[in-house]
Amino acid sequence: MFHAILLRCLKQLQGERSLSSVYHLLTGKKSTQTIQDAKLFQVEVFFGVYPTLNRLHYDKTIKKFQKQQLLDVDENQGIELTSDGEKYLHSINDIEGLDWFQGYTYHKMAPLFLNRLLLFIQTASNMLNQQKEFVPIVDDEAAKRWVRQYFHHNKRNLEGLFNNLYKDLMLLFESIPSPYRDIIIARMSGYKLIGLSKDQIATQVKITVDDVELYLQATIHYILNKVSENNHGLKVLPSFVPNISDALPLTTSAQKTLMFYRQGISLSEIAAKRNLKRSTIQDHIIEIAVVEPSFSIHSFVSKDKERIILAKVQELQTKRLKVIKESLPNDIDYFDIRLVFAKHFSS
Repeated sequence: MFHAILLRCLKQLQGERSLSSVYHLLTGKKSTQTIQDAKLFQVEVFFGVYPTLNRLHYDKTIKKFQKQQLLDVDENQGIELTSDGEKYLHSINDIEGLDWFQGYTYHKMAPLFLNRLLLFIQTASNMLNQQKEFVPIVDDEAAKRWVRQYFHHNKRNLEGLFNNLYKDLMLLFESIPSPYRDIIIARMSGYKLIGLSKDQIATQVKITVDDVELYLQATIHYILNKVSENNHGLKVLPSFVPNISDALPLTTSAQKTLMFYRQGISLSEIAAKRNLKRSTIQDHIIEIAVVEPSFSIHSFVSKDKERIILAKVQELQTKRLKVIKESLPNDIDYFDIRLVFAKHFSS
């Protein structure tokens, strides 16, 4: 699965971004460029799906693909799939769980949802068996606080709640094939039972640790999607979903810039007030344009310039900023181009 996601993202980028772009995408880097690229190249479903991906491991995988002649890397570090790469991707591209990912929507809530679920199952199982001392499988303070509060509010009906949670999970597991179902079950701990580590699961299921992580993430995204639809009459699982906005929120810094902008303050004045570079404030405006579809860009780039940029993109059939900039009039800068991209290619 890791290889399929990696190659699918590289194929979508069409050689127009550098080696680092997909790494930043998979790890969920909250930069304006990464967020815009995720939408621009239609790979937002994979945003943040592998936050623990090691850069050295990522680079080694890319080099392995190059050695196998699956990838070509140009002088600007842009990557394109070779014909062999296209064939290899086609051979591994039908993995069912690939279509479950909704990274842009769930990348923040998925880890917390999973930690809450694993820790509550472990806690309730031990408490119902009169075992009050155990080592928590989850070392996440936010999840621990939530489970303590949830347990406190439901301790009088703990057995009924636990049984309904079991029924909810079994209902969903009926539609989740192996190894997805097996992997998430293997992670669960309970009374006199410790869930397996990802390394142990990899050995047991005979897949890589990368794939264990991604199979697990895909399953959580699937469950979160089913919970949001709630066509199954789920009774307990919905209460485990964190109250986090579906879309990526603006960064705190961009929110401050937006507040000043709405007060009619110019970008130069905002930069001076905040002791930031004007280019940083421009990045905030692009971030706002990406995250807020209703935001108008025409205070910064005229409709004439917008038409010229869009025509040039169509003519050159590329979204590589440098190539487009070099073919446009000098009065159109990178900020103009990125804003037009944010408006037209980030929805």
